[in-house]
Amino acid sequence: MSCFSCSDPCSCNRVFPAFLPINRSPYQCQCQCCQCVPCPPVCDPRVPSYAFYYTTASQAVAAGVPVVFGTGSSTPDIVLSGGNLLFTRPGVYLIQYHISVTAPLAGVTVSLALNGVPVAGSAVITTTDTNYSGQAIVSVPAGGVVSLTVSGASTVSFASITAVRISC
Repeated sequence: MSCFSCSDPCSCNRVFPAFLPINRSPYQCQCQCCQCVPCPPVCDPRVPSYAFYYTTASQAVAAGVPVVFGTGSSTPDIVLSGGNLLFTRPGVYLIQYHISVTAPLAGVTVSLALNGVPVAGSAVITTTDTNYSGQAIVSVPAGGVVSLTVSGASTVSFASITAVRISC
């Protein structure tokens, strides 16, 4: 354990050796310059974090380009940015989507993307149906951007996305 600065309340390393004396505070720095106070949690699990956005405007979406969402609401830590979800706090989220595609091409993949990378397990492959949905549990870092993408040019007539934090 170490103190980098007595003025920094989060400067103590929180890895404790197994031989700590019983009477010693677990947040005591070895340098004895200060008492370390616990750092605040990254998020308060009692405070909800969620978002729901949708679009009913028909939009031509090029391959790999995100569907743009425009209407909906969210808690302050998830914001709509460029039509995508921007997460200002990290967490594990259940993210669900629904999409309606007019005249879909068979074999086009619809999936969630985190920072431009497809999210494993979130993809559906189109057939001749027009309505699709998917979901995934995603660990999203602070500053992470979640989008809904298609692998082939498509016309989207409706799309919605929901994100609910399930743990910090």
